[in-house]
Amino acid sequence: DGMRLDIAGNLYIAAGIRSPRGPHETTEVPPGIYKVSPDGQLLGRIPIPEDVLTNLAFGGADGRTLFITAGKTLFQTRVGIPGQVAFPQWT
Repeated sequence: DGMRLDIAGNLYIAAGIRSPRGPHETTEVPPGIYKVSPDGQLLGRIPIPEDVLTNLAFGGADGRTLFITAGKTLFQTRVGIPGQVAFPQWT
């Protein structure tokens, strides 16, 4: 939950908060989708203007649409590399 891979092996991670809800939470990591390479390098961040990022999934006809749930909102954005197929299509 909250992480997905693209076909190049990059990991997309939903993380960060804008408003801490307790003494152990911090705003050091702004909310967004963080893209990390297979060797652990941060490749970029897709900012999300909402707290409580919960999940993400690749979709669309070409697998290059990233759907993101956060708070009460469903976001979508296009990415350059298709996501890995989590489940095969039914035939």
